[in-house]
Amino acid sequence: MAVERRPYPQPEPEQALIKVTAAGICGSELASFTGHSTRRAPGRVFGHELAGEVVAVGSAAPEELIGQRVTINPLHSCGHCRQCLAGRSNACPNRTLLGMQVDGGFAELVTVPYTDLRALHSLDDLAGAMVEPLANAVHVARLLPGTLGAHVAVLGAGAIGLSVIAVLRVAGVARITAIDPVSVRRDEALGSGAHTALAPDDPSLEGLLFDHVVDAAGTSASRNAAIEHCDAGGCVVLLGLHSATSELSVNAAVAKELALQCSFAYTQEDFDAALELLRADAIPYRHWITERPLQDGQAAFQTLVERPEEATKIVLRPPHR
Repeated sequence: MAVERRPYPQPEPEQALIKVTAAGICGSELASFTGHSTRRAPGRVFGHELAGEVVAVGSAAPEELIGQRVTINPLHSCGHCRQCLAGRSNACPNRTLLGMQVDGGFAELVTVPYTDLRALHSLDDLAGAMVEPLANAVHVARLLPGTLGAHVAVLGAGAIGLSVIAVLRVAGVARITAIDPVSVRRDEALGSGAHTALAPDDPSLEGLLFDHVVDAAGTSASRNAAIEHCDAGGCVVLLGLHSATSELSVNAAVAKELALQCSFAYTQEDFDAALELLRADAIPYRHWITERPLQDGQAAFQTLVERPEEATKIVLRPPHR
């Protein structure tokens, strides 16, 4: 990652110009940083978990937005394709994501469609940067059948896994078991709502079955572990995107008649629900956030990739003169 000077962006007619105040590093960006994913082209400005202040608007955007503190839905869908009309805007083939198809928010300023803004009001910048990852977890909770009173395992206690744990607790899951190899993250899982936190090689996992399992890690090993530990008739949600391909224990899934449910991103409804959960102070998250200046972006990415025990979620703070 390199720090560069670039021309200040100018908003198009239906865009707003945002002074970025907080930008979280997403696990999906780490795969691009290491070169395991080519979804983000070299030279692209990353960053899609954002909070900021509206400093200018285009000619077709409401001027009363100027001065508002906002969070940003970075996933912009077309609104008129078959998927959008069916309520699956997250699967829109024409969607764009900040930091992937267009430059994102690891910068002082970023332009976004004004319709993707939501006012923060009393919430602070860190909460604003948490809405997007939390929306992914809300989407998972909507996809899981019968969460009320269930025992659910969450594989992977990174930022998304912790978000899933926190949302499932709100959704009425009776017991949550977090599984992660990093001891610090297991502790953070307990602080986020998990009742038990175990390492993947913990002997107590032998033969243990759960009503449903959410794989937030996305490795071949975690995907197969999810199938192994899901009870007959349960649902396995495949959420993590670490490995592009995996050989799965399909026969085991068939024999237990499991539902294999993929979960991708979120809808605007999920995003708005995540924002309301934060307004209600229902999500414990501050204990796993580390703040660093934007200039330390390279070191921040290296920490998350090479020393995950030192930080779970890093939020970058751009400088402002």
